[in-house]
Amino acid sequence: MPSADKATIVTYPDEFSKEEIRELAQAAGYTVVALITQKRVVKSEYGVGVGKAEELRDMVSKNGSKILIIDEEVTSSQANKLATITRAEVVDRDRLILNIFARRAMTTEAKLQVQLAELRYEMPRARDAVRYSANGERAGFMGMGETMVDIKFRALKKRMVFIKERLERAQANRNLHRAERDKMGLPFVSLAGYTSSGKTTEVMCTSPHRPHRFSPVAGAISACATMFSGRIVTASTVATRNGALQAKSQNVPVWRL
Repeated sequence: MPSADKATIVTYPDEFSKEEIRELAQAAGYTVVALITQKRVVKSEYGVGVGKAEELRDMVSKNGSKILIIDEEVTSSQANKLATITRAEVVDRDRLILNIFARRAMTTEAKLQVQLAELRYEMPRARDAVRYSANGERAGFMGMGETMVDIKFRALKKRMVFIKERLERAQANRNLHRAERDKMGLPFVSLAGYTSSGKTTEVMCTSPHRPHRFSPVAGAISACATMFSGRIVTASTVATRNGALQAKSQNVPVWRL
């Protein structure tokens, strides 16, 4: 995705929502040229009100936005209809966050996890995608639509199985590294927090062997540090409910940032 893509945002009127979605859009590589608010973002048909959809059509036409970011989850049907009227690609909040992770994933395991998340995102949208790509053909029409949907689902599921198998191998390798750390007898501390909350910065600042430069990443960053009069291994990772539970199940202290 080109970093120069202009984007128009639709979000809630409170200041926190406006600032947060703007920062997320910039983290995904978009240039925010306009931001409008609506009290209730998700509505029928277009994901926004009819009047708001027409306003967006005129605004996008004037400011040259190629991307329309909706600060909520929208259905594929809503996204397609809004894209049709505005002639801009519609990116909902879930897709936006996936785009950020895709840009920042550095390790093989992190990239595989992002790919798996993207496939899970696409699965429920496959039926509408087939319908709109087949010249308006509806699923089941003369048997063709349903067949295309089946093919799409099979391709997605096959890809998911392949990625899961690669993830299992990558996780097996990570378990070997964890076992080696355990042999060293060093305590392990996990820093979990929201995007751009300073997790990686904290890890790098406490490590005597930090690089000259670093950038935001998706995945865990580990480093040795000296704290509490002793050496520990710290790891920075994006906070997710599953990630936090996994850390606790392994008796790893978790600091939330």
